[in-house]
Amino acid sequence: MKRTDFTEGPIFMPLCFFGFYNGCEKTKFVMAQGIIGALCFRMPLSWLFSQMEPVTVFHIGLANPLSSIVQVSICTMYLLLIRKKLLRGK
Repeated sequence: MKRTDFTEGPIFMPLCFFGFYNGCEKTKFVMAQGIIGALCFRMPLSWLFSQMEPVTVFHIGLANPLSSIVQVSICTMYLLLIRKKLLRGK
């Protein structure tokens, strides 16, 4: 049996939100939060971590789960925002 580490959960969790929001016809939101996660967090964090000594692939790779945590936060806030509309069926 494979043991998982702490980084796998945050990486795959946004995929559940993507499917949910695409099913709710919120495709523009999915695209926007994906761009925000990649351009505003993942790429700058990768660059920042590559400038720190000692440079390791582990440190640079931490940008991915950190970006996913930001994306999950954005998706959760958006869900709380549109919850009433979803419950009414609009």
